[in-house]
Amino acid sequence: MVNPACRLLFVDDEETILFAVQDYFCPQGYDVDAAMDVEKAEALLSERVYCVAVIDLSLGPGKDRLGLELVSRVRETHPETAVVLFTAYSTPEVEREARRRGALLLEKPLSLRVLERAIDEFRCSRQADDARRLHGTDTGPITD
Repeated sequence: MVNPACRLLFVDDEETILFAVQDYFCPQGYDVDAAMDVEKAEALLSERVYCVAVIDLSLGPGKDRLGLELVSRVRETHPETAVVLFTAYSTPEVEREARRRGALLLEKPLSLRVLERAIDEFRCSRQADDARRLHGTDTGPITD
């Protein structure tokens, strides 16, 4: 059985990218789901909980910023899921919007090792949060 903390969702309209990430992450013990469009991604999100969702900004011709909309939906419906937005068409505006919506922005071409490090950082952060809650040391925000 795969640890749900290792469950990843990749959303990209390029099948070769989805194949490459599955080929890279599955042998390392990650449970990887892939979607080529928003509808499939939303169906998967309704069935499973993901540690990290990795979403392409452009999900097809005429859908240049559909990835940002999906980022918002993931953050609203699954706040426990970390989100990475990746694109070959980054601008300062896209970077600001990704941050505002709660996503880390990475640029294509994307090294799978760089992506793996980002995912590992999310996992470590999540595990530390879980440990604090379990041991009662998560005191919440500090107020005066």
